Order: sequence, then structure tokens, then C-alpha cells
Amino acid sequence: MRLMPLLTVAALLSPSVLPRAAAARHTVACADRSDCTAALQAALSDVSLDDIVVPAAAAQARGSDEPWAVGPLFIHRSDVRLTLEPGVQLVAKQGEFKKTDECLLQIKSDMGHGHVQNVTIVATGATFRMRKMDYLPPEYEKGEWRHTLSINGASDVTVIGGTFLEAGGDGIYVDSGGLSNFSRNVLLRQVTTDSAWRNGLSVISAINLTVVDSIFKNTNGTNPQCGIDLEPDHPTDKLQQIELRNIKLLNNTRCGFTMGPYAFATAGASNPLSVTVDGMQVTDTPGSNYSWVRGVSFYRNLY
Repeated sequence: MRLMPLLTVAALLSPSVLPRAAAARHTVACADRSDCTAALQAALSDVSLDDIVVPAAAAQARGSDEPWAVGPLFIHRSDVRLTLEPGVQLVAKQGEFKKTDECLLQIKSDMGHGHVQNVTIVATGATFRMRKMDYLPPEYEKGEWRHTLSINGASDVTVIGGTFLEAGGDGIYVDSGGLSNFSRNVLLRQVTTDSAWRNGLSVISAINLTVVDSIFKNTNGTNPQCGIDLEPDHPTDKLQQIELRNIKLLNNTRCGFTMGPYAFATAGASNPLSVTVDGMQVTDTPGSNYSWVRGVSFYRNLY
């Protein structure tokens, strides 16, 4: 009998070729839809749960218009998939979000939790909704950072689908976090932001960010009031390998697309811009279609 070479046997026993354990799938239950914060946050914080589902079936049984009311939610860990089934409405609980930087959902690396990576959100046909007109003085301290979705210093983040409504800041915000001065490898596909207070999408610091087949519309509240704004805050921030493909910017108050790389003025060539826009449609914008776009490569765009 011919013996198998020892090296081949070792390869067969290598962890890299052994079958992966099935992800621990967890369907969130919330009996009292007036406050589902604890149920959702418990699932998002449980490192034993890889695949978390917010179900539509229960919502449909109780009435499709019944949302999941929540306070601020956080993803502070890696290797997690969150699915909101079609028809699910994740809605900001009334009276919450008193702090000016509280977001509906925040994916954030920080010193306390470590670096966050490999996070996927699937929300096709689902809605994330805040209450931007509630967040005004005197009941609330005025602010422009109550984002619907905030990604801070995380890597390998994918968001597929979802409508992000009435943000108290930006519909979607991408920036640095406590352990990294940029987010890396972020994909936003088929997302829609509608009626955000500041911008539909703000990108402050990112490397390898792709936004594709998405819509940013009806932004109104406080400047810049644009569909997409690329605007670093510090010389150490990054706007590199940014790609916007097949994007629609509709009826945004001040502009469709803008860049404000003022913070890079002192960085010079040490912090180059790398932005590609391919297939952007800007329509029904009362202000300008775009502004300050030097350093951007444009292809097949319609204004």
C-alpha cells in the first residue's frame, strides 16, 4: 500500500482547510416594540452570535407599520453580520438621543473594545429612521452629529441595502476611530439616504471606500446640506481610493457633491487625494451641482 506523504497529511489537518463551524444565527425577539434597545444591544454585544437577524415575520403578524423603537445602538466587536429583513423599521425612540453625538447605529473601534473589522449589514427593503425635527432647542442641544449610521475607525465593513431616513446629522458618516485615523475597506451598496439634516453621506477619513448603486436625496437642515461631502477634519485624515459609482444625488438643498479638503493644506503631497466618480447623476438641486472637486477623476456623469 502506498503511503501518503507526511506533508500532505499535515496539510489536510491544517485549520485553514478544515470546515468552518456554522455561524451562530440568532433571531432577535422584542415583545414590547416601544423599546427594543436592550434586546438588540444584547445580541450585538454577544460575541458568540455571528449572524443576527431582526425579523419581519413578527412585525407583519402584529401589523407591518409597527417599528422597532430603539435608543443608540453600537457594534464594538468584529466578525458579525446583522440582517434586517424586508419591511423592518428600526426607529429612533422618542425622547432619546439627547447627546449631540448619539447615533442610531454606530460601528466603532476604540481603546476599550479594540479594533472592529469584518462587519456586514444587510438591510434590503428595511428602514433606519431618526427624528431630526425633534432634535432642536429648547428640548435638545443643537448638534449635527446624530447620524443614522456611523462607521468610525473600522475595517472591512459592508452595508447592502437600507433606507436611512431623517438623520439628525448625516445619513451615513465614515470617519476615524479611537484606534485608527481612518476607516478602511468599506462598501456601501444600494443604500438610500433621505432627508438627512446635514449631508446624505459624509466621508471624513477613509481608505478604499466604495459607494455603488446608491441614492442620496432631500438633504436639508444645516450646511453643507449636500448629497455627498468629502471633508477631512485633520491633516492626518485620509481620502484615498474613494470610488463613487452609479450614484444619484437628488434634490439636496445646497449641492449634490462637494469636497472640502482644507485640512490637507499643510499636508501637501504627503497626503494625496484619490477619488474617482463614475456615473453620478445630480438633479433637482436648488444650489450648485458640485463644488471644490479638484483632485477628482470624473467619468460618465450627468449634471
